[in-house]
Parts: sequence; structure tokens; C-alpha cells
Amino acid sequence: MKALLFTLFLVPITVYGNDDLVAILINEGPSEYFPENADFEILPEICNSSACFWAVSVDHVSKTSKGMRRLAIFDESNNYLGCYSGLPDVPRGVEGEKIIFPESKYGSEIVFSTDFPPGQIWLDGEVIHFDQSK
Repeated sequence: MKALLFTLFLVPITVYGNDDLVAILINEGPSEYFPENADFEILPEICNSSACFWAVSVDHVSKTSKGMRRLAIFDESNNYLGCYSGLPDVPRGVEGEKIIFPESKYGSEIVFSTDFPPGQIWLDGEVIHFDQSK
């Protein structure tokens, strides 16, 4: 058993995301989309049979108490592809090719089934379009 535990510590650990993604959003993302003082959460990698993606959840409340939620999407080489704006809630996690949101009979997941993010999604009864602005 000791040998097994020792071996487990030598196995490389997969790190979900990296701080470079947040720096890319703040420094190179669309102006005003990703304020430096927002809350950023890098989600685990999202993979399907043809591509992998990284997603960064961005949650921000301005000085005027106006809230903003976005989900920035990157390809597996950390190239910014675009974002979904106006999300009703923050993601709860990733399951394979899906980003999971709080349960709603009106849409609670984003499915990444092709080599590019979906052009529009349906979350909690809202249709949200993928914005490729840079």
C-alpha cells in the first residue's frame, strides 16, 4: 500500500486552466467586457470528439450596482474565441462536453458538440448569442 501511495504522488496532476486566460481577457479582450476587479473562475476543460475548449466565468457588479455575467470561451491553444453575455447565473461545473448551470426546465446546459462554440444557447428561458467581438 505504501508503494501505491508513493506512486500516486508521482503521477502528474491535470491543472484545470491557467491564470494566462484571465490576463488575456483583461488585457486583450473586448474593451469594458472583462473588468480587472471582476470575479473570474476558470472551468475544467470541455472536450468533445472534435475539439477541446476552456471557459472562464466572469461575474461583476459595477459601482452603480449593475450586475454582469459572461462566459468567455477559448480554444485549446488559449486563443480567445468570444463570449456569452447576460447569463442568468454562474456555471455549476463541467460534464464532458457540457457546461452545467443551475437546474431549470427552461435550459440549464451549454453543449459543445462541434469544433466551435454554439452560436446561440438557451439558459433559464433566455436565448443568448455567442459574441465573437474582439
